[in-house]
Amino acid sequence: MFDKLLDAFPANQSFFQLAIVKKTCVCVIFLFIVLLLTISIVSSFQYDLYLDFTYNGFNNLFLMFKFPLAILATLIPLLALYATNHRSEQTKKSINLLSAQNDFTNYHRHIELFEKHIENIINDDVIIRSRELHHKVFPKSESGIPTFTVDNSFEDVLDANFGLIYSLITQLSSTDKGQIVEVFIQIAQVLHNTEKELCCRLIKPTTNLELEFERNSANLYGDGDLKGALLALQKLADISVHILSFSDTKQQNKIISDFKEIDPSEAPPEFNYANLSNSHKDIPCYFYEEANNLIRKRSKKNTA
Repeated sequence: MFDKLLDAFPANQSFFQLAIVKKTCVCVIFLFIVLLLTISIVSSFQYDLYLDFTYNGFNNLFLMFKFPLAILATLIPLLALYATNHRSEQTKKSINLLSAQNDFTNYHRHIELFEKHIENIINDDVIIRSRELHHKVFPKSESGIPTFTVDNSFEDVLDANFGLIYSLITQLSSTDKGQIVEVFIQIAQVLHNTEKELCCRLIKPTTNLELEFERNSANLYGDGDLKGALLALQKLADISVHILSFSDTKQQNKIISDFKEIDPSEAPPEFNYANLSNSHKDIPCYFYEEANNLIRKRSKKNTA
């Protein structure tokens, strides 16, 4: 009921165009005329009426029509009440419109600042879809909230991906070639998933080489070796840290920060597509020692 009453005062109409104002005036005036005529007719039969332009005549006139005039007088407070409510609706609409304009301005200003921040890391090696990334990192900003707080779900996915990559790297020291190939494929898959999460595409290092193991496969990075994968990992970590740095209050994830400092040249050269894709070719034994050294160096960095 109250909602319907509020709908009777649209802010985009002038006061005297309001249907409720017109209907109220018509009803009150109609009632006034009916009462006026009724009293006049009844009084003409009961009393001997005549014109009297003295003050007594006017007093008797107002006294006779006191009730109809009181009904007519109710228009004044009613219209005043309507006018007050109509002004409040217009004020509310103006505030909402101003708020919407501010939200629009804040949203696009937030995007502009974010895009300028991302431009600092865009180069010939990477393409970043800034608008799509902004929507993913700051979904609340679309509602006009100029927040610099990174969305928890975005951060959780990054933490999970980089944590999984670190876990997979620690499995590369296995002496089982099949397990090594499977782990390497999983690393490439997680790197590709991280690219999607960061709304970016690495131009370098890329390759058309695809490594398959049983029913699992993945496109590799660089020359299809571990060095190419680590270069991609380093760039994705650098992009992630740069994105998160847009939030002044955000503390950097240690694993992601450590991956920024990783040295891809430490990767054993024998860990390449030619050795891994050939099921009849064994990886030299000293590869395992170099892989273990890589793991120990990574572990040392994370415990430092």
